[in-house]
Formats: sequence, structure tokens, C-alpha cells
Amino acid sequence: MTMKSFIKYSLIIALGSFILILNSCDKEDEIKTNNTQEKHNAVIENNQVPFFYVEKGDSISKGIYREKPNFENREVQILFTTENKMKAVGKSDYDGDNPITDLYVSIRKHNNVGDHFGGGLTRIPVDLNEGAGGKWIYLFYTRKKRYDDKSITGLIAFAQTWEGYAQGFIDSHRGENWWGVMKYNNTWADLNAGAGGPYIYLLATRSSTIEGEKQSPIKQLMIVSANTSNVNYTGWKKVDLDLNKGVGGKYIYIFYK
Repeated sequence: MTMKSFIKYSLIIALGSFILILNSCDKEDEIKTNNTQEKHNAVIENNQVPFFYVEKGDSISKGIYREKPNFENREVQILFTTENKMKAVGKSDYDGDNPITDLYVSIRKHNNVGDHFGGGLTRIPVDLNEGAGGKWIYLFYTRKKRYDDKSITGLIAFAQTWEGYAQGFIDSHRGENWWGVMKYNNTWADLNAGAGGPYIYLLATRSSTIEGEKQSPIKQLMIVSANTSNVNYTGWKKVDLDLNKGVGGKYIYIFYK
């Protein structure tokens, strides 16, 4: 066999093996994803160090997992809600039953972002790194005056110890059309930016069904800060991941309905 034939034969074998791997991965994606998520949650929980303070605007390396401070009570505070029937800190932008249609994250070293951004974006005036130092992180949203396939119908969040895992998580949920919430330079927004800990990503979907259940457009958003993870509100769905996971500070949760 000539060298040219040998190379050609080797490439054919390699290509065939790659196709077999891709086909087998489709069936096992979700199982592997769930197992990997559990393993990396264990890494975070088993490698935490006592809480130490980090100045706002400063950054510490990823992979430094800080414990929660010792809280003396079970205080829960609603920091913001778009629903005008509830008290909110900051400007509440209630707009009837018009659905939420887009989300955007601002991540800055300095606290110098305005209340509005291009394309009708309105800022939720709550730093999602509250009590953990690091960068100032704000969530922006837009509304639309009619229901259509652009309305957001669901939110989830997940934490991982390395950045590259994110796309695999989306792949395992591709049937529900999940997409990562972006920041200004069109990259996925790490909601722990500058505060160490794991990477935390917020995902949204516009699918009319999730896991076979009919979904309605999201109309209201709420941000809650608490000294405990046991926080729930009747009529609101909780994105069940502490946005300060692994970085100390209060428990920060997003709710929607």
C-alpha cells in the first residue's frame, strides 16, 4: 500500500468512527449532562472556603468557592418586581399584560450603566452579584404589545465549574429551543463574573411547550434577596438556582409569572 493510499484509508476510518460517536451521543446526551451536573455541584460544595470580602469592581479567579456568611435570621426581601401591586426597590416598569420578549445582561467593572438601553431595554436595578463583590451585573428586559412566537415562555439557570460546558447543556435541551442570555458583546453572560465561583448561565426559551406542558408568555419578573434558599411565592415560578452560588453573599433568585 502506498503512503497516499494509507492516508486515504486512515481518513475514511477516522470519519466513520466520528459519525458513530455522534450518533451514539444523541441518545446519551441528557444522561451524561445530568451526571456531569451532579459531579460539578459536588466539586463546588466540597471545595468551599470561608467567606471573605471582595471589593466591588475587583475580580477573583474562577474556581474559588466561598461559603455563605453566617446569617442570624431568615430574612427575605423583594428587591424588584415589574408588577405594580407589589412594593419594589428601584423603578418598576409595569406595562399591563404585555409579555417579556427579550433579556440582556450588562456586566461592568464600574457601576455606570443607565436605566435604559437601545432597542427598548429597561434595567432591573438589582446587582446580581449583591454581597459577593466582583463586577456589577444587571438584567435588562423588553416588552411587546402582542403575543407571538417572540414572547419568552420559560427561564432556567445552571452552574458549572468550567466555561466550555455551556453549549453541551443547551444541546441536551435543544428540543425546547433554549438559548443563553447574552451580554453586550454577544457572548454568554456569566452571572458570577468577577466574583469567582462557578460559571452561572441564565437560559430562556420561546417554546409554546416545555416537557410536554403548555406554556404562556412571561409577563412579570421579580428579583429576591434572602438569607435562606427556602424562598417561594404563590403564583410565581422560581428559577431554582442561587445566582450567588459558590461566591458567598445573599441568596439571589429570579421569579417570573
